[in-house]
Amino acid sequence: GALADFAFHSALVAAAHAPVLAALYAALAEPLFHSHVYRRRTTPATEDFKAYVFDDHRKILLALVEHDVHRLDAVLRHHFVIGNEFRKQATIQEVLRSRTV
Repeated sequence: GALADFAFHSALVAAAHAPVLAALYAALAEPLFHSHVYRRRTTPATEDFKAYVFDDHRKILLALVEHDVHRLDAVLRHHFVIGNEFRKQATIQEVLRSRTV
């Protein structure tokens, strides 16, 4: 999952044909990849989570293709909020499980 997620984001940067963005992304590629790995390790790969990632990535791509910056902004904001919520819920569940052991 992390590799596919990172590849999606890398492809978006490459498709932008923006040298400055590409240079910044290249400089940050390693920590970004580790961030993807960490987030996937701390978020259970439930069917809901997989569907969320797939659907949001589809929405992001469609907004880009259609040059709809307002929809893209809304989708990206939602994407990060929901992703954080999945991780928060996973952390809560882990804490609760550790208290019952």
